[in-house]
Amino acid sequence: MLKPLPNDLSVIIGDALQCLRHSLDNLAFSLALANNRTLTAKQEEEISFPIYDHQVTERTKVIQLMSQSVKDDISSLAPDPTRLVLDQDPLWLLNKAANRDRHSGILVAASAATTAGVVLGGAMWTGDLLTGHKPMEVGAEPVSVGKLMLNNPVRAELSYRVQVQFQRPVEVQGRGIIGTLWWFHDHIRDVDFKALERHLNP
Repeated sequence: MLKPLPNDLSVIIGDALQCLRHSLDNLAFSLALANNRTLTAKQEEEISFPIYDHQVTERTKVIQLMSQSVKDDISSLAPDPTRLVLDQDPLWLLNKAANRDRHSGILVAASAATTAGVVLGGAMWTGDLLTGHKPMEVGAEPVSVGKLMLNNPVRAELSYRVQVQFQRPVEVQGRGIIGTLWWFHDHIRDVDFKALERHLNP
């Protein structure tokens, strides 16, 4: 029996997406500030970490207040369809998911449970083998994943896996939420921050 997904799950996931995306903009602001000790209010509004559907260059407006070496590094880190298919780029996917969360919210669902292993002795399995179930949306009633009928006292081991996936936005649809969020997090920490933090502490 699957428990219903919490109604606030989408809000929590949306918060995680926004925090990850904003961490990049905060980094971009710090990099611009390191190159310009005083910024006007208008200049502050123009700074962000560039994530577009096209290549980022040193002439991209949102990085103009940064040093040339920072511009070069950011241009090499930002999504670029000439280097990697965009729907495989973690920053591009993060940006799309965060944008859609701001406008229409995140929809999630429990994926079809898959049988990891069944060991039955003297027993009969009835019902679906936990495969191909329709995704269970947030707030849905619990669903039975199968029924085990025992003919005699037996030892039975049943294991299965349930994964919560993005149902929308479409760019990350079908991806496991926990794994995808960790992928975003690790990429930002191990690739982007690692490459750019040296500019903050010369």
